[in-house]
Amino acid sequence: MLAESNGQRTHVNGGAKKHVIELDLASSVEDFAALVERATDVPVASQKLIFKGKTLQSVNTLEASGVCDGSKIMLIGRKHAAEEEMQMKEVEKVEKEVDVAEKQLLELGKEIDGIEKGWLEGMQKREALGKLSKRAAVATEQFMRRLVKLDALEIGAEHKSARLRRKSLVVRLQKLLQKCDQGEERLQRLLSNDGSS
Repeated sequence: MLAESNGQRTHVNGGAKKHVIELDLASSVEDFAALVERATDVPVASQKLIFKGKTLQSVNTLEASGVCDGSKIMLIGRKHAAEEEMQMKEVEKVEKEVDVAEKQLLELGKEIDGIEKGWLEGMQKREALGKLSKRAAVATEQFMRRLVKLDALEIGAEHKSARLRRKSLVVRLQKLLQKCDQGEERLQRLLSNDGSS
């Protein structure tokens, strides 16, 4: 299996299949391996990424490893075992739910930006702030539920890829919850400024 770096795109070839992965060369080998896993179903723990006869170290960036436009990386590894595959599907299901919720959070942020720029005044502004506050609370609750769902998944220690995938999703959810907190702070500021005017 070969992975060819082409600027910010990486092509992963496996037999007749070819996968294109968009990735900045400043990204870590670990990030690259996670994307290779998504494209090929070869878990990170089972991957061996070889470049110029040497195994890539996960702590390095692709660029620091010498990977550049047109480089070829060989992937050696096995796909998920059946039990781990089921666990991965559960994690992926939660991941898709998080993707949808994150888009909603981005929209919420854009609407808050608009109000901060003064696009609404008076009663319209107060109504919009009230609705946005409710949506922010719902977004926080959605992300918390996803965390609980991930916590409830029983993944054995031997299934390292599923555990790593869950861990990275937990970290992502924690960052999204921080964004929710920041959005709620912005809304509270706007509400208090609106009440004092």
